[in-house]
Amino acid sequence: MNKHQQEWEDAAKLNEDRFIATGWHYSSKLYECSGILSTGQFIEELQNHLDRKEFNKKDILEIGCGNGRMTKYLAKCFNNVTAVDCSSTMVEKGKKLVDDVNVIWGVTENDIVPALDDVFDIVFSFIVFQHCKEQTVKTYLKEANRLLKSGGLFVFQLPVADEHKEPDKFNAVANWTVEEITKELPNFELVKLGKDRLTYHVFKKK
Repeated sequence: MNKHQQEWEDAAKLNEDRFIATGWHYSSKLYECSGILSTGQFIEELQNHLDRKEFNKKDILEIGCGNGRMTKYLAKCFNNVTAVDCSSTMVEKGKKLVDDVNVIWGVTENDIVPALDDVFDIVFSFIVFQHCKEQTVKTYLKEANRLLKSGGLFVFQLPVADEHKEPDKFNAVANWTVEEITKELPNFELVKLGKDRLTYHVFKKK
């Protein structure tokens, strides 16, 4: 288990709500609502690029699922959801929260997703990469290329700025430049760049 994985595993054992979303999610109701809101924002973005009627035919990978905050609602919209996290504790809590039979759970090891090549129509991640060190993000971007079918969509959030900034602690926020992101995705077409630090970038695999 690498340092990044150990830090999130330790956090999961303390208070997973606090470490999956922003600091005001302390009550279960507010936390549940945050999952609905985040999923709704993702679906709204996806509708700009896919026909809503096709969603239930698509297989999707969620990187950094935590304890299923969004997974719970993604399961209602897509054919199959594969939900992975670097923390096995988070994943076990997710299994208790989400009982849909179309959800497959997994734990990443050294940032590698336990899945075969070219199997997903959509790969997405929200408020995850921003907390990761550069090499971890690079590995996940490469994994998206490996895992997506040709023509598949990679939809993810990662703050952009004029200068790169690494997170100074495991739950701090990084910045990447647009050039850095696109350089790591040479086999993708840039469809849309997020306009602020909490909106999605959309890339399409060639």
